[in-house]
Amino acid sequence: MEEKILQLLKSLKILQPEKGFLERSKNLIISAPQKQFPGLVRGVLDSLKLSMALSLASLLLFVVIGGFSYLNLQKVSPGAVSLINEAKLRSEASNLDFQIQLGEVKYYLESDEAIGAEIDKLLDELTL
Repeated sequence: MEEKILQLLKSLKILQPEKGFLERSKNLIISAPQKQFPGLVRGVLDSLKLSMALSLASLLLFVVIGGFSYLNLQKVSPGAVSLINEAKLRSEASNLDFQIQLGEVKYYLESDEAIGAEIDKLLDELTL
């Protein structure tokens, strides 16, 4: 019995499909729509692609800007770098002497009042 089955299978190996059938099958397989990822999985993959692209772009931008600022600090003169020292800036600000000239402020206030009074007179003359 087994020998008959083996002989039958060997004889079936010889069988070949017709050329027309082969061409139609190939065309049908090629033209069939391809299976896509389900909507949820595809959406997750798309958002991962976008987030990775944004992360890499921001990292590159950070490295470039940080690199430039590091290089600029090394090439700047020592006098300019001392301006960046916060402790020095605070000590200089505390040592500044601001003198407010009150007489000048009083003059400007009085002149504003005088100008306002003149404008009021002119407006009164125009309305009459």
